[in-house]
Amino acid sequence: MTRFGAIPGGGGRGPWAPPPARALADGPPWILGWRGAPLDEPENTLVSFRRALALGLDGLAFELRECAHGELVVFADGALERTTNGAGLVAETSLVDLARLDAGGWQAAERAGERIPLPHEVLALRHPAGVAAEAAPMFVLLVEDERLAERAVELARRDAARASVRIASRSISVCRAARDAGGAVLWILDAPDERLSQLAHDERFEAVGAHPAAWRAAPRIDWRAERWWIGCDAPEDLLDAVHGGAFGILTSEGPRAAFARAWARLAPRESGWPVVVDPLSMPLVLPRLGPAWSAEHAVQVRVRNPLDRSLEARAFVQVRRGAFELEPDGWSSSLGPGEALASSWKLRGGSWRIGGDPLLALLLVARDAQGEELRLVCDTPLERVRSVHLDATPLRVELVREGPRERPASMVLRLFQGHVHARIEDAGGAPDPLAILRLGERVVQGGRAVRLPLPPDALLRPPAFSCGYASHRRGERLVRRFCGGLLAEPDSGAPGRLFVASRG
Repeated sequence: MTRFGAIPGGGGRGPWAPPPARALADGPPWILGWRGAPLDEPENTLVSFRRALALGLDGLAFELRECAHGELVVFADGALERTTNGAGLVAETSLVDLARLDAGGWQAAERAGERIPLPHEVLALRHPAGVAAEAAPMFVLLVEDERLAERAVELARRDAARASVRIASRSISVCRAARDAGGAVLWILDAPDERLSQLAHDERFEAVGAHPAAWRAAPRIDWRAERWWIGCDAPEDLLDAVHGGAFGILTSEGPRAAFARAWARLAPRESGWPVVVDPLSMPLVLPRLGPAWSAEHAVQVRVRNPLDRSLEARAFVQVRRGAFELEPDGWSSSLGPGEALASSWKLRGGSWRIGGDPLLALLLVARDAQGEELRLVCDTPLERVRSVHLDATPLRVELVREGPRERPASMVLRLFQGHVHARIEDAGGAPDPLAILRLGERVVQGGRAVRLPLPPDALLRPPAFSCGYASHRRGERLVRRFCGGLLAEPDSGAPGRLFVASRG
Protein backbone atom coordinates (compact mmCIF):
# COMPACT_ATOMS: atom_id res chain seq x y z
CA MET A 1 0.00 0.00 0.00
CA THR A 2 1.36 3.40 -0.98
CA ARG A 3 0.25 6.82 0.19
CA PHE A 4 0.33 9.43 -2.53
CA GLY A 5 0.76 13.07 -1.63
CA ALA A 6 3.35 13.99 -4.26
CA ILE A 7 4.46 12.78 -7.63
CA PRO A 8 7.45 10.48 -8.14
CA GLY A 9 10.19 12.76 -9.41
CA GLY A 10 7.71 15.59 -9.76
CA GLY A 11 9.29 18.28 -7.66
CA GLY A 12 6.00 20.18 -7.26
CA ARG A 13 2.30 20.09 -6.65
CA GLY A 14 1.14 19.88 -10.24
CA PRO A 15 1.41 17.15 -12.87
CA TRP A 16 4.92 16.24 -13.95
CA ALA A 17 5.86 15.47 -17.52
CA PRO A 18 9.23 15.40 -19.21
CA PRO A 19 9.38 17.64 -22.27
CA PRO A 20 8.34 15.58 -25.30
CA ALA A 21 10.89 14.89 -28.02
CA ARG A 22 11.18 18.03 -30.17
CA ALA A 23 10.55 16.04 -33.34
CA LEU A 24 7.11 15.23 -31.99
CA ALA A 25 6.41 18.47 -30.19
CA ASP A 26 6.18 21.31 -32.71
CA GLY A 27 2.88 22.77 -33.88
CA PRO A 28 0.46 23.20 -35.35
CA PRO A 29 -1.62 22.77 -33.40
CA TRP A 30 0.06 25.33 -31.19
CA ILE A 31 -0.65 24.84 -27.49
CA LEU A 32 -1.29 27.89 -25.32
CA GLY A 33 -1.72 27.75 -21.56
CA TRP A 34 -5.02 29.47 -20.77
CA ARG A 35 -4.31 31.57 -17.66
CA GLY A 36 -0.88 29.91 -17.58
CA ALA A 37 -0.78 26.54 -15.85
CA PRO A 38 -3.84 27.03 -13.58
CA LEU A 39 -3.91 23.45 -12.30
CA ASP A 40 -0.34 23.77 -11.05
CA GLU A 41 -0.20 27.41 -9.94
CA PRO A 42 -2.70 30.19 -9.18
CA GLU A 43 -4.27 31.23 -12.46
CA ASN A 44 -3.27 34.46 -14.22
CA THR A 45 -0.21 35.04 -12.03
CA LEU A 46 3.38 35.36 -13.18
CA VAL A 47 4.31 32.10 -11.46
CA SER A 48 1.53 30.35 -13.40
CA PHE A 49 2.64 31.82 -16.73
CA ARG A 50 6.28 30.91 -16.07
CA ARG A 51 5.24 27.37 -15.20
CA ALA A 52 3.39 27.01 -18.51
CA LEU A 53 6.44 28.12 -20.47
CA ALA A 54 8.69 25.84 -18.41
CA LEU A 55 6.45 22.92 -19.44
CA GLY A 56 7.27 23.71 -23.06
CA LEU A 57 3.92 25.15 -24.12
CA ASP A 58 3.99 27.33 -27.20
CA GLY A 59 2.43 30.37 -25.59
CA LEU A 60 -0.04 31.94 -23.20
CA ALA A 61 -3.66 33.10 -23.24
CA PHE A 62 -5.12 35.52 -20.70
CA GLU A 63 -7.92 38.03 -20.10
CA LEU A 64 -7.48 41.80 -19.98
CA ARG A 65 -9.58 44.02 -17.72
CA GLU A 66 -9.65 47.71 -16.99
CA CYS A 67 -9.48 48.91 -13.39
CA ALA A 68 -10.94 52.06 -11.85
CA HIS A 69 -8.57 54.64 -13.35
CA GLY A 70 -8.20 53.01 -16.73
CA GLU A 71 -5.09 50.88 -16.28
CA LEU A 72 -5.16 47.35 -17.73
CA VAL A 73 -4.56 44.24 -15.63
CA VAL A 74 -4.48 40.50 -16.30
CA PHE A 75 -7.55 39.08 -14.56
CA ALA A 76 -10.24 36.56 -15.49
CA ASP A 77 -13.38 37.66 -13.63
CA GLY A 78 -15.24 40.91 -13.32
CA ALA A 79 -15.26 40.44 -9.53
CA LEU A 80 -12.31 39.90 -7.21
CA GLU A 81 -13.62 37.30 -4.78
CA ARG A 82 -12.86 34.02 -6.57
CA THR A 83 -9.10 34.39 -7.00
CA THR A 84 -8.00 37.08 -4.52
CA ASN A 85 -8.55 38.09 -0.91
CA GLY A 86 -10.34 41.22 -2.12
CA ALA A 87 -13.99 42.01 -2.74
CA GLY A 88 -15.87 44.07 -5.29
CA LEU A 89 -15.44 44.73 -8.99
CA VAL A 90 -12.13 45.10 -10.81
CA ALA A 91 -13.58 48.07 -12.70
CA GLU A 92 -14.24 49.88 -9.42
CA THR A 93 -10.86 49.16 -7.77
CA SER A 94 -7.76 51.29 -8.25
CA LEU A 95 -4.51 49.82 -9.47
CA VAL A 96 -2.90 50.71 -6.14
CA ASP A 97 -5.52 48.70 -4.26
CA LEU A 98 -5.28 45.80 -6.72
CA ALA A 99 -1.52 45.68 -6.16
CA ARG A 100 -2.11 45.07 -2.44
CA LEU A 101 -4.24 41.97 -3.01
CA ASP A 102 -3.11 38.36 -2.61
CA ALA A 103 -3.84 36.53 -5.86
CA GLY A 104 -2.20 33.22 -4.92
CA GLY A 105 -3.03 32.24 -1.35
CA TRP A 106 -6.52 31.02 -2.31
CA GLN A 107 -4.93 28.06 -4.16
CA ALA A 108 -1.84 27.27 -2.08
CA ALA A 109 -0.42 28.70 1.14
CA GLU A 110 3.09 28.84 -0.32
CA ARG A 111 1.77 31.09 -3.12
CA ALA A 112 0.38 33.70 -0.74
CA GLY A 113 1.54 37.12 -1.85
CA GLU A 114 1.37 36.50 -5.59
CA ARG A 115 -0.06 39.63 -7.13
CA ILE A 116 -2.24 40.49 -10.10
CA PRO A 117 0.17 41.04 -13.04
CA LEU A 118 0.21 43.83 -15.58
CA PRO A 119 -0.02 42.93 -19.28
CA HIS A 120 3.50 44.09 -20.20
CA GLU A 121 4.94 41.78 -17.52
CA VAL A 122 3.33 38.75 -19.15
CA LEU A 123 4.13 39.79 -22.71
CA ALA A 124 7.80 40.11 -21.74
CA LEU A 125 8.06 36.45 -20.62
CA ARG A 126 10.12 33.96 -22.59
CA HIS A 127 10.73 30.22 -22.49
CA PRO A 128 13.50 29.05 -20.15
CA ALA A 129 16.76 28.15 -21.85
CA GLY A 130 16.66 24.70 -23.43
CA VAL A 131 12.89 24.20 -23.07
CA ALA A 132 11.63 25.44 -26.43
CA ALA A 133 12.77 27.08 -29.61
CA GLU A 134 14.18 30.58 -29.45
CA ALA A 135 11.09 32.18 -31.00
CA ALA A 136 9.01 34.35 -28.68
CA PRO A 137 5.90 32.71 -27.15
CA MET A 138 2.57 33.13 -28.90
CA PHE A 139 -0.12 35.12 -27.10
CA VAL A 140 -3.91 35.32 -27.15
CA LEU A 141 -5.39 38.35 -25.37
CA LEU A 142 -9.07 37.96 -24.52
CA VAL A 143 -11.09 41.19 -24.24
CA GLU A 144 -14.80 41.82 -23.72
CA ASP A 145 -15.01 45.59 -24.12
CA GLU A 146 -14.81 47.37 -27.47
CA ARG A 147 -12.98 50.24 -25.78
CA LEU A 148 -10.12 47.89 -24.86
CA ALA A 149 -9.60 46.42 -28.32
CA GLU A 150 -7.43 49.23 -29.67
CA ARG A 151 -5.44 49.33 -26.42
CA ALA A 152 -4.85 45.57 -26.61
CA VAL A 153 -3.47 45.96 -30.14
CA GLU A 154 -1.18 48.75 -28.97
CA LEU A 155 0.03 46.57 -26.09
CA ALA A 156 0.87 43.76 -28.48
CA ARG A 157 2.66 46.15 -30.85
CA ARG A 158 4.68 47.78 -28.07
CA ASP A 159 5.45 44.88 -25.69
CA ALA A 160 5.35 41.80 -27.93
CA ALA A 161 6.64 43.06 -31.24
CA ARG A 162 8.47 39.79 -32.02
CA ALA A 163 5.61 37.54 -30.95
CA SER A 164 2.56 36.21 -32.74
CA VAL A 165 -0.44 37.80 -30.98
CA ARG A 166 -4.20 37.32 -31.46
CA ILE A 167 -6.84 39.62 -29.96
CA ALA A 168 -9.79 37.37 -29.08
CA SER A 169 -13.42 38.10 -28.28
CA ARG A 170 -16.92 36.73 -28.67
CA SER A 171 -18.13 40.18 -29.71
CA ILE A 172 -17.88 40.95 -33.41
CA SER A 173 -17.75 44.67 -32.62
CA VAL A 174 -14.68 44.11 -30.41
CA CYS A 175 -13.09 42.03 -33.18
CA ARG A 176 -13.79 44.76 -35.73
CA ALA A 177 -12.25 47.40 -33.48
CA ALA A 178 -9.12 45.26 -33.05
CA ARG A 179 -8.90 44.66 -36.80
CA ASP A 180 -9.30 48.37 -37.58
CA ALA A 181 -6.44 49.08 -35.14
CA GLY A 182 -4.21 46.72 -37.09
CA GLY A 183 -4.45 43.66 -34.83
CA ALA A 184 -4.79 40.00 -35.75
CA VAL A 185 -8.23 38.81 -34.63
CA LEU A 186 -9.55 35.55 -33.15
CA TRP A 187 -13.37 35.58 -33.25
CA ILE A 188 -14.86 33.13 -30.72
CA LEU A 189 -18.09 31.53 -31.94
CA ASP A 190 -20.84 29.67 -30.10
CA ALA A 191 -21.92 27.62 -33.14
CA PRO A 192 -19.56 27.73 -36.13
CA ASP A 193 -21.33 27.33 -39.47
CA GLU A 194 -20.90 28.21 -43.14
CA ARG A 195 -22.48 31.64 -42.78
CA LEU A 196 -20.14 32.63 -39.94
CA SER A 197 -17.17 31.25 -41.86
CA GLN A 198 -18.01 33.52 -44.78
CA LEU A 199 -18.57 36.47 -42.43
CA ALA A 200 -15.18 35.93 -40.76
CA HIS A 201 -13.58 35.86 -44.22
CA ASP A 202 -15.38 39.01 -45.32
CA GLU A 203 -14.36 40.77 -42.10
CA ARG A 204 -10.72 39.74 -42.64
CA PHE A 205 -10.45 37.98 -39.28
CA GLU A 206 -7.35 35.81 -39.14
CA ALA A 207 -8.85 33.16 -36.86
CA VAL A 208 -12.06 31.70 -35.48
CA GLY A 209 -12.45 29.70 -32.29
CA ALA A 210 -15.03 27.58 -30.51
CA HIS A 211 -15.36 25.03 -27.73
CA PRO A 212 -14.85 21.34 -28.58
CA ALA A 213 -18.55 20.41 -28.66
CA ALA A 214 -19.25 23.28 -31.05
CA TRP A 215 -16.44 22.22 -33.40
CA ARG A 216 -17.70 18.64 -33.43
CA ALA A 217 -21.18 19.85 -34.40
CA ALA A 218 -19.84 22.26 -37.06
CA PRO A 219 -20.29 21.43 -40.75
CA ARG A 220 -17.28 20.11 -42.64
CA ILE A 221 -16.42 23.10 -44.79
CA ASP A 222 -13.29 24.88 -45.92
CA TRP A 223 -12.54 27.29 -43.09
CA ARG A 224 -10.47 30.05 -44.64
CA ALA A 225 -9.07 31.05 -41.26
CA GLU A 226 -7.08 29.55 -38.42
CA ARG A 227 -9.26 27.27 -36.29
CA TRP A 228 -8.69 27.45 -32.55
CA TRP A 229 -10.16 25.05 -29.99
CA ILE A 230 -11.07 26.93 -26.81
CA GLY A 231 -11.21 25.35 -23.34
CA CYS A 232 -9.92 22.06 -24.70
CA ASP A 233 -8.90 19.91 -21.71
CA ALA A 234 -10.41 16.40 -21.88
CA PRO A 235 -8.35 13.64 -23.57
CA GLU A 236 -10.97 13.01 -26.26
CA ASP A 237 -11.29 16.75 -26.98
CA LEU A 238 -7.55 17.16 -27.37
CA LEU A 239 -7.25 14.23 -29.77
CA ASP A 240 -10.21 15.54 -31.78
CA ALA A 241 -8.52 18.93 -32.00
CA VAL A 242 -5.24 17.42 -33.19
CA HIS A 243 -6.85 15.07 -35.71
CA GLY A 244 -9.35 17.75 -36.75
CA GLY A 245 -6.71 20.12 -38.05
CA ALA A 246 -6.76 22.68 -35.24
CA PHE A 247 -4.33 25.56 -35.68
CA GLY A 248 -4.22 26.29 -31.96
CA ILE A 249 -5.50 25.02 -28.62
CA LEU A 250 -6.28 27.05 -25.51
CA THR A 251 -6.06 24.66 -22.56
CA SER A 252 -5.65 24.36 -18.81
CA GLU A 253 -4.08 20.91 -19.31
CA GLY A 254 -0.82 21.83 -21.01
CA PRO A 255 1.13 18.55 -20.50
CA ARG A 256 -1.89 16.52 -21.60
CA ALA A 257 -2.27 18.62 -24.74
CA ALA A 258 1.44 18.23 -25.52
CA PHE A 259 1.08 14.46 -25.18
CA ALA A 260 -1.96 14.44 -27.49
CA ARG A 261 0.00 16.27 -30.17
CA ALA A 262 3.00 13.96 -29.83
CA TRP A 263 0.85 10.81 -29.70
CA ALA A 264 -1.03 11.76 -32.87
CA ARG A 265 2.30 11.93 -34.68
CA LEU A 266 3.59 8.71 -33.18
CA ALA A 267 0.31 6.85 -33.89
CA PRO A 268 -1.36 8.85 -36.70
CA ARG A 269 -4.04 6.23 -37.41
CA GLU A 270 -5.08 5.90 -33.76
CA SER A 271 -8.08 8.04 -32.76
CA GLY A 272 -8.38 6.82 -29.16
CA TRP A 273 -6.53 7.67 -25.96
CA PRO A 274 -4.09 4.87 -25.03
CA VAL A 275 -5.48 4.49 -21.51
CA VAL A 276 -9.17 4.32 -20.57
CA VAL A 277 -10.46 4.52 -16.99
CA ASP A 278 -14.09 4.04 -16.00
CA PRO A 279 -15.57 6.96 -13.99
CA LEU A 280 -15.49 6.45 -10.23
CA SER A 281 -18.90 6.58 -8.58
CA MET A 282 -19.24 8.83 -5.52
CA PRO A 283 -21.97 7.80 -3.06
CA LEU A 284 -24.96 9.95 -2.15
CA VAL A 285 -24.13 9.45 1.55
CA LEU A 286 -20.66 10.85 2.23
CA PRO A 287 -18.43 10.45 5.32
CA ARG A 288 -19.49 12.35 8.43
CA LEU A 289 -15.95 12.38 9.83
CA GLY A 290 -12.88 13.57 7.99
CA PRO A 291 -12.73 14.96 4.43
CA ALA A 292 -16.23 14.84 3.00
CA TRP A 293 -15.32 14.35 -0.69
CA SER A 294 -13.81 10.93 0.00
CA ALA A 295 -14.63 7.32 -0.84
CA GLU A 296 -13.15 3.95 -1.76
CA HIS A 297 -13.15 3.00 -5.44
CA ALA A 298 -12.42 0.00 -7.61
CA VAL A 299 -10.44 1.42 -10.53
CA GLN A 300 -10.77 -0.40 -13.85
CA VAL A 301 -8.00 0.48 -16.30
CA ARG A 302 -7.51 -0.57 -19.93
CA VAL A 303 -4.27 0.16 -21.79
CA ARG A 304 -3.74 -0.43 -25.50
CA ASN A 305 -0.60 -0.23 -27.63
CA PRO A 306 -1.58 0.66 -31.23
CA LEU A 307 2.03 0.95 -32.39
CA ASP A 308 3.90 -1.47 -34.62
CA ARG A 309 6.61 -1.77 -31.95
CA SER A 310 6.74 -2.68 -28.27
CA LEU A 311 5.77 -0.11 -25.66
CA GLU A 312 6.94 -0.04 -22.06
CA ALA A 313 4.38 1.41 -19.66
CA ARG A 314 4.68 2.39 -16.02
CA ALA A 315 1.65 3.74 -14.20
CA PHE A 316 1.38 5.92 -11.10
CA VAL A 317 -1.11 8.32 -9.54
CA GLN A 318 -0.68 12.09 -9.57
CA VAL A 319 -2.47 13.91 -6.75
CA ARG A 320 -3.83 17.41 -7.26
CA ARG A 321 -5.69 17.76 -4.00
CA GLY A 322 -6.09 15.62 -0.90
CA ALA A 323 -4.50 12.28 0.04
CA PHE A 324 -4.99 8.82 -1.44
CA GLU A 325 -3.96 5.21 -0.88
CA LEU A 326 -3.53 2.84 -3.78
CA GLU A 327 -3.41 -0.96 -3.88
CA PRO A 328 -1.25 -2.25 -5.52
CA ASP A 329 1.30 0.57 -5.49
CA GLY A 330 1.72 1.10 -9.20
CA TRP A 331 1.82 -1.02 -12.32
CA SER A 332 4.32 -1.63 -15.09
CA SER A 333 4.28 -3.83 -18.13
CA SER A 334 5.58 -4.31 -21.65
CA LEU A 335 2.94 -4.27 -24.36
CA GLY A 336 3.65 -5.81 -27.73
CA PRO A 337 2.38 -4.32 -31.00
CA GLY A 338 -1.43 -4.10 -30.92
CA GLU A 339 -1.58 -5.62 -27.44
CA ALA A 340 -4.11 -4.48 -24.81
CA LEU A 341 -4.12 -5.09 -21.07
CA ALA A 342 -6.66 -4.59 -18.29
CA SER A 343 -5.92 -3.98 -14.63
CA SER A 344 -7.87 -3.39 -11.42
CA TRP A 345 -6.77 -1.25 -8.49
CA LYS A 346 -8.24 0.02 -5.27
CA LEU A 347 -8.11 3.75 -4.64
CA ARG A 348 -9.11 5.17 -1.28
CA GLY A 349 -9.06 8.76 -0.05
CA GLY A 350 -10.12 12.25 -1.07
CA SER A 351 -10.26 15.83 0.10
CA TRP A 352 -12.51 18.41 1.65
CA ARG A 353 -12.98 20.56 -1.41
CA ILE A 354 -14.61 19.13 -4.53
CA GLY A 355 -12.43 19.13 -7.64
CA GLY A 356 -8.82 18.30 -8.15
CA ASP A 357 -9.54 14.75 -9.29
CA PRO A 358 -6.39 12.60 -9.16
CA LEU A 359 -4.78 11.51 -12.40
CA LEU A 360 -3.67 8.11 -13.58
CA ALA A 361 -0.40 8.78 -15.39
CA LEU A 362 1.46 6.39 -17.68
CA LEU A 363 5.11 6.85 -18.50
CA LEU A 364 5.32 5.39 -22.02
CA VAL A 365 8.69 4.43 -23.47
CA ALA A 366 9.04 3.48 -27.14
CA ARG A 367 11.63 3.62 -29.92
CA ASP A 368 11.34 5.72 -33.04
CA ALA A 369 12.33 4.58 -36.54
CA GLN A 370 15.95 5.50 -35.85
CA GLY A 371 15.99 3.52 -32.60
CA GLU A 372 16.02 6.62 -30.40
CA GLU A 373 14.17 6.27 -27.11
CA LEU A 374 10.97 8.32 -26.78
CA ARG A 375 9.56 9.01 -23.31
CA LEU A 376 6.05 10.45 -23.05
CA VAL A 377 3.69 10.88 -20.11
CA CYS A 378 -0.01 10.27 -20.74
CA ASP A 379 -2.43 11.25 -17.98
CA THR A 380 -6.11 10.44 -17.59
CA PRO A 381 -8.36 11.97 -14.92
CA LEU A 382 -9.82 9.61 -12.34
CA GLU A 383 -13.19 11.35 -12.50
CA ARG A 384 -15.25 11.08 -9.32
CA VAL A 385 -18.87 11.26 -10.45
CA ARG A 386 -21.96 11.64 -8.27
CA SER A 387 -25.33 10.85 -9.87
CA VAL A 388 -29.01 11.35 -9.10
CA HIS A 389 -32.17 9.64 -10.38
CA LEU A 390 -35.04 12.10 -10.69
CA ASP A 391 -38.74 11.87 -11.43
CA ALA A 392 -41.73 14.02 -10.55
CA THR A 393 -41.22 13.32 -6.82
CA PRO A 394 -39.17 16.03 -5.07
CA LEU A 395 -35.69 14.79 -4.12
CA ARG A 396 -33.60 16.22 -1.30
CA VAL A 397 -29.84 16.17 -1.94
CA GLU A 398 -27.07 16.95 0.52
CA LEU A 399 -24.38 19.43 -0.46
CA VAL A 400 -20.80 18.51 0.30
CA ARG A 401 -19.13 20.13 3.32
CA GLU A 402 -15.94 21.77 2.10
CA GLY A 403 -14.50 22.26 5.58
CA PRO A 404 -14.79 20.56 8.97
CA ARG A 405 -16.73 23.47 10.52
CA GLU A 406 -19.38 23.79 7.84
CA ARG A 407 -22.95 23.01 8.79
CA PRO A 408 -25.10 20.64 6.74
CA ALA A 409 -26.69 22.20 3.65
CA SER A 410 -29.21 20.80 1.20
CA MET A 411 -31.24 21.48 -1.93
CA VAL A 412 -34.47 20.05 -3.28
CA LEU A 413 -34.68 18.90 -6.90
CA ARG A 414 -37.86 18.38 -8.86
CA LEU A 415 -38.75 17.46 -12.43
CA PHE A 416 -41.78 19.40 -13.70
CA GLN A 417 -43.02 20.06 -17.25
CA GLY A 418 -39.74 19.18 -18.86
CA HIS A 419 -37.65 21.37 -16.53
CA VAL A 420 -35.35 20.55 -13.64
CA HIS A 421 -36.09 22.83 -10.66
CA ALA A 422 -33.48 23.30 -7.92
CA ARG A 423 -34.30 25.10 -4.67
CA ILE A 424 -32.09 25.83 -1.66
CA GLU A 425 -33.66 24.09 1.33
CA ASP A 426 -30.96 24.76 3.95
CA ALA A 427 -28.02 27.07 3.20
CA GLY A 428 -26.09 25.98 6.27
CA GLY A 429 -26.03 29.51 7.65
CA ALA A 430 -24.63 31.16 4.49
CA PRO A 431 -26.03 34.69 4.00
CA ASP A 432 -28.01 35.56 0.85
CA PRO A 433 -27.16 32.40 -1.12
CA LEU A 434 -27.68 32.31 -4.89
CA ALA A 435 -28.71 28.92 -6.28
CA ILE A 436 -26.71 27.52 -9.21
CA LEU A 437 -27.82 24.71 -11.53
CA ARG A 438 -25.89 23.05 -14.34
CA LEU A 439 -27.60 20.83 -16.90
CA GLY A 440 -25.59 19.72 -19.90
CA GLU A 441 -23.51 22.73 -20.95
CA ARG A 442 -25.98 25.28 -19.59
CA VAL A 443 -25.58 26.98 -16.20
CA VAL A 444 -28.06 29.31 -14.51
CA GLN A 445 -27.70 31.30 -11.27
CA GLY A 446 -30.55 33.01 -9.47
CA GLY A 447 -32.11 33.56 -6.06
CA ARG A 448 -33.05 30.63 -3.85
CA ALA A 449 -34.54 28.67 -6.76
CA VAL A 450 -33.58 28.17 -10.41
CA ARG A 451 -34.61 25.92 -13.28
CA LEU A 452 -33.34 24.67 -16.66
CA PRO A 453 -35.04 22.66 -19.43
CA LEU A 454 -34.01 19.07 -19.95
CA PRO A 455 -31.90 18.50 -23.07
CA PRO A 456 -33.95 16.83 -25.83
CA ASP A 457 -32.02 13.56 -25.55
CA ALA A 458 -31.96 13.44 -21.72
CA LEU A 459 -33.82 10.10 -21.59
CA LEU A 460 -31.24 8.41 -23.80
CA ARG A 461 -28.09 10.23 -22.70
CA PRO A 462 -27.98 11.35 -19.07
CA PRO A 463 -26.80 14.97 -19.13
CA ALA A 464 -24.00 16.45 -17.08
CA PHE A 465 -25.43 17.82 -13.85
CA SER A 466 -24.53 19.73 -10.74
CA CYS A 467 -26.21 22.09 -8.32
CA GLY A 468 -25.25 24.24 -5.36
CA TYR A 469 -25.07 27.83 -4.28
CA ALA A 470 -22.65 30.75 -3.98
CA SER A 471 -22.53 33.28 -1.16
CA HIS A 472 -20.17 35.75 0.52
CA ARG A 473 -19.27 36.21 4.14
CA ARG A 474 -17.07 39.14 5.19
CA GLY A 475 -15.78 39.42 1.63
CA GLU A 476 -14.94 35.71 1.40
CA ARG A 477 -16.56 33.74 -1.40
CA LEU A 478 -18.45 30.65 -0.22
CA VAL A 479 -19.53 27.80 -2.51
CA ARG A 480 -21.39 24.61 -1.60
CA ARG A 481 -22.08 22.03 -4.27
CA PHE A 482 -23.54 18.61 -4.86
CA CYS A 483 -20.62 17.47 -7.04
CA GLY A 484 -18.00 18.78 -9.43
CA GLY A 485 -18.42 20.70 -12.65
CA LEU A 486 -20.60 23.42 -11.17
CA LEU A 487 -18.53 26.47 -12.10
CA ALA A 488 -16.44 27.37 -15.13
CA GLU A 489 -13.13 27.03 -13.31
CA PRO A 490 -10.05 25.03 -14.31
CA ASP A 491 -10.23 22.74 -11.28
CA SER A 492 -13.94 22.30 -10.67
CA GLY A 493 -13.91 18.49 -10.96
CA ALA A 494 -16.10 16.18 -13.02
CA PRO A 495 -19.83 16.96 -13.25
CA GLY A 496 -22.37 14.43 -12.06
CA ARG A 497 -25.00 12.70 -14.16
CA LEU A 498 -28.77 13.16 -14.08
CA PHE A 499 -30.92 10.12 -14.82
CA VAL A 500 -34.59 10.87 -15.43
CA ALA A 501 -37.48 8.41 -15.55
CA SER A 502 -39.53 10.67 -17.85
CA ARG A 503 -39.65 14.27 -19.04
CA GLY A 504 -41.95 15.16 -16.17
